[in-house]
Amino acid sequence: MNPEKTRCRINTRQLAASVLVKWEGLSQSGHTPLAQLTEDFLENTGPWSARDRALVRELVFGVVRWLALLDRHIDSQLISRKKRLSNIVRSHLRIGVFQILFLDRIPFSAAVNEAVKGVKSSNHSWAAGLVNAVLRRVAERRESLGPEMSRRCEDTMGLNAVARLAIETSHPFWMVNRWVGRYGLEKTRSLCKSNNIQAPLTIRVNTLAITRDDVLKALTGHGIDAVPGRYAPEAIMIHGYSGSPVAIPGFKQGWFHVQDEAAQLVSYCLAPRSHEIILDACAGPGGKTTHIAQ
Repeated sequence: MNPEKTRCRINTRQLAASVLVKWEGLSQSGHTPLAQLTEDFLENTGPWSARDRALVRELVFGVVRWLALLDRHIDSQLISRKKRLSNIVRSHLRIGVFQILFLDRIPFSAAVNEAVKGVKSSNHSWAAGLVNAVLRRVAERRESLGPEMSRRCEDTMGLNAVARLAIETSHPFWMVNRWVGRYGLEKTRSLCKSNNIQAPLTIRVNTLAITRDDVLKALTGHGIDAVPGRYAPEAIMIHGYSGSPVAIPGFKQGWFHVQDEAAQLVSYCLAPRSHEIILDACAGPGGKTTHIAQ
């Protein structure tokens, strides 16, 4: 499904599934940034309430973050693991499993019913029974084992520790295997868990236009939980914000650029000097390039 400027009669789960299908279809030719793709769909199928927008983002980013683990759970519940599911059916299954395993505030029944409804509204309504059965089995296992144990796949017990860790933390096996060789199993486990924690939104203040203190005052004045970064002098971390950065006060005035603090430190490691000519040979949106100029 492509975004259309008219409001589609779809709900948040159906929209999230459409974003995931589109994102997966772009994987062969190079991804549009997931955040941008999500915002495009929200913009072109709106209006959506702030609450709905936040849920769509949480579903999309959560599924991608835990993709390997979710697929393992889904495949373990299929009678034939070689059964090929369409992208839209698998997307609804992924969203349903993610809600059951990771979102305590959403009732299991809602996760199951909305996934079934989404599949019925697609061209693959035949799969509604399959989706219902798979998600109900996942929900029953979640109820009986609790949140932590239910996230572990039943069919990983026979695997070695590295393979099991890669699946349970949804990391590529080659990466986990390399880290275990360098750092040991327990430190690698800690690294993988840290990677799956949602980072706060971080911005870099444009000090050519305004000071960091003034931006902090403006943000806190609007009820936004903003604190100085830990290392970079222009960094501000924003906690608990689930909206689009475009809606943050000062964005349209050019007060800041969205940039992780680690990326901000690159310019300080480079230590550019006046009148130097610097080529950024791998620039994307140009965050580091503009920071160098700043």
